[in-house]
Amino acid sequence: GINAEYMGLYGNGKDHFPAEYFDPTNQEAMAQRVKCVEKTLECFKDFIEKGGKVGIIDSQNVTKERRDWIFGQLREILDPERILFLEVVVREKELSSLITNKSLQTVLSYLEMDVEELEKDFKKRMELYKSQYQPIEETEGRHYLSIIDNGNRYVACGIRGYLKCKIMNYLMHLCISFAPIYCTRHGESLFNTEDRVGGDSGLSEKGIQYSKKLCSFIRALSGPLEIWTSSLIRTQQTVQVLAEEGYKIMHWKALDEIDAGVCDSMTYKEIEEKYPEGAALRKKDKYNYRYPQGESYHDLVTRILPVVLEIERCRRPLVIVGHQAILRALFAYLLGLSAESCPYTEVPLNSVFEFRPTGTGTMDVIQHKLL
Repeated sequence: GINAEYMGLYGNGKDHFPAEYFDPTNQEAMAQRVKCVEKTLECFKDFIEKGGKVGIIDSQNVTKERRDWIFGQLREILDPERILFLEVVVREKELSSLITNKSLQTVLSYLEMDVEELEKDFKKRMELYKSQYQPIEETEGRHYLSIIDNGNRYVACGIRGYLKCKIMNYLMHLCISFAPIYCTRHGESLFNTEDRVGGDSGLSEKGIQYSKKLCSFIRALSGPLEIWTSSLIRTQQTVQVLAEEGYKIMHWKALDEIDAGVCDSMTYKEIEEKYPEGAALRKKDKYNYRYPQGESYHDLVTRILPVVLEIERCRRPLVIVGHQAILRALFAYLLGLSAESCPYTEVPLNSVFEFRPTGTGTMDVIQHKLL
């Protein structure tokens, strides 16, 4: 992966700064905010000098003067081609929806406030920003991406090169959504009962029992939702009853279990006996080990990137019926786990893992044991 770091300006996200703190006429607060920016820029420079590749500075650079100053500081250590400004524009209608759908109440700095107080403070802060806001424009000579009204419109300027284009592609899939994500492995398969790798077997009797429990769980979820499975029999069979009832289910080849290559359909004991060197290498570096004529966890992570982008775009509750390695990779993404720990994440059968986004970019996780 790429060595990246996020740098926010104000506290740890839990501290509440009243709207008055962002008033441009509040000289004391303005001086404190400038010090925060200077300190953040020092941290950023240190990060880059130590080999960092992508640093994200989160601040309200709403004036051209502030952007010019930050750009001047950054170009002392960076080629201007490596500096990208991201502008998020939320207009009146979208601002109102943020309040009415209670999204702001999940932001840590607003947790202790009642709805009326929150709405009053938030609107006042937005008015203060609006009074000094100067849209970023091509005439500034900056490379930038403007995201307008939660992705309804984008404006890009000067974005060139692999990394910037990848960043833009990722950001254009993001949306403000607090819909939950439900992840579960398929019901126990016949190969699971024999400790075999891969294959395309159907469900065991216990797997069929779990299928019934899972379908009942999904029926109880309120409102429209999306259901995704892999292209393999065991995941599709797990929600087959729902498909027969008319639920729309999407089958993703990209969600198929890790390809075990020549080891497919073998037991772990058979693999150790037939390929002892490979088994030893896998124990030494499980993330990078690639099955002969198959995949590694690293390959799998690359394969599911299109799925990750679609997850970010999804605004409805989402149910993913997948496989152990696939869900390990998805859990690592959703929870911000390291690549090294990914292959060792526990994802037991017969459980649904509910991920609920918070207002701080993290996930709350609830495990529902159904069997």
